[in-house]
Amino acid sequence: MSTRQTRGIFKVAIIGCGRIAGSKDTPHVKGNVATHAQAFHRDARFTLAAVVDRRQKQTRYFTRVWKSASGYTSLKELLRREKLDVISLCTPNGLHAKQIEEILLVERGPRIIFAEKPVCLTREELNRLIQLEKKSSCRVIVNHTRRFDPAHIRLSGLISQGSLGRFMGGACVYYGGWLNNGCHMVDTLRMLFGVEPIIASSNYGPKGRGADRCLDVTLLFSGAAVLINGFDELYYQISEMELRFAKGRVLIRDFGSDIVIEKVKVNSLRERVLCPYPGSPLTGLDSPLLRAVNVIAHYLEKGAAVRINGVSLKDSAKTMEILWQAQELARKKDGK
Repeated sequence: MSTRQTRGIFKVAIIGCGRIAGSKDTPHVKGNVATHAQAFHRDARFTLAAVVDRRQKQTRYFTRVWKSASGYTSLKELLRREKLDVISLCTPNGLHAKQIEEILLVERGPRIIFAEKPVCLTREELNRLIQLEKKSSCRVIVNHTRRFDPAHIRLSGLISQGSLGRFMGGACVYYGGWLNNGCHMVDTLRMLFGVEPIIASSNYGPKGRGADRCLDVTLLFSGAAVLINGFDELYYQISEMELRFAKGRVLIRDFGSDIVIEKVKVNSLRERVLCPYPGSPLTGLDSPLLRAVNVIAHYLEKGAAVRINGVSLKDSAKTMEILWQAQELARKKDGK
């Protein structure tokens, strides 16, 4: 353990030192913030007090590059030695529930767990976490990135205000497994429309990652269908949405970083065509992790009076329930 000088008033630990945590990033990188380490580094209210990874090589990299005060190879040791304000959970999906439970059971644990999605893999795990959080002074925040992104928030406002008219239908494509990346599609659609969908159909699609297979799912939002199709990332990775409205259209491309909004216009031939909406295109995913860290800091400063909408355990449960119901329907159709 070293005794490097700390700078911020809030102490954070990152669990899991992979790519999203910051293993391919450095403090000197400018521009868009795409990792947890970079987000906490950019906000002077935080100090990266410790990192945890069972691979010693990874913890050594993080303590050297990100100048964390300590590196551990076990979560248990971290919780025994450190008094933290935030734990940022960047481990593989299958470990999330067990590790969140372990943190919530600590008597002097952190005030915030910032967990990567999906927060768990089963209903039983989620129900257990919700009950433990109720008994704890710690709050779990799930990193559904679009809910922290100004462009997606603005788009949600345009839709709810009726600026694009009645929703008529859409199509989405994703890769990398229904739970792993399909959850982005489901949660983003829930955020944009502000209503809970009905599952019209669900079938097995192309392979995903490991046991997390892609599904081809049709969701109904106020009676209008959105087709969500999986794609085999063996060929390439793709994440796109097309949403059609009575008065316009939305194209969300390049994994959510490019949001094109179009409105209906009557041209000189009296044809109804699409033209750019004022301010379109929007730049999406503009450092949502940095904005999430700002929300966390605000909560730590102001306490429970700060409202955190859409990313709590209970909020995440609504997205997870749709994912699980779609899986169950696909299994039933497949006879498994």
